[in-house]
Amino acid sequence: MLALPNTANAAGAIRILLVDSKDRLGALATHVHDLVESGRQVIVATWHSPHEQLQERLTSLAVDPSRLFFVDAVGGRLIGGPRFLPNVLFVESPSLLEKALVRVEAACRRLGRPVTLVVDSVNVLELYNPPATAQEFLHVATNRMRALGVAVDLLHVRNRDTENTLERIRGLVDAVVEL
Repeated sequence: MLALPNTANAAGAIRILLVDSKDRLGALATHVHDLVESGRQVIVATWHSPHEQLQERLTSLAVDPSRLFFVDAVGGRLIGGPRFLPNVLFVESPSLLEKALVRVEAACRRLGRPVTLVVDSVNVLELYNPPATAQEFLHVATNRMRALGVAVDLLHVRNRDTENTLERIRGLVDAVVEL
């Protein structure tokens, strides 16, 4: 894994993390592991896959679960509906973006500082929502997190539309980082 720029620990820093599709989950797990090891609390907001998939990887990396929180926009639909888990808040649909932001803010209140929000992933967020709606959501969410002093890492899986996506959201971020 690459050493990330100093913006990684800056309160309110916003980054795009570019990952290869072959090992998205592995790169994400390693990144979250490294954030936790650096002393950060981590919220993973996932539109890509249920939180259990990442949690399994993180358990194998011995990541302290007390430093993790998940906002899961897909898992509740796949497992027969949301259920209570102490470190997971479910969103009933990946298109309920306002509700997702409310859940992320609730997770921020539950965790101590410093916090990093990791969004998995911009690609899938744009599959469930029109690109203009996803862009507006990312704009509002990143500005809210910046105001709260929460760093944000927006995961983007490389594909043939990567440059178009980056053009749409580049103005929201402080850095683009290749993992």
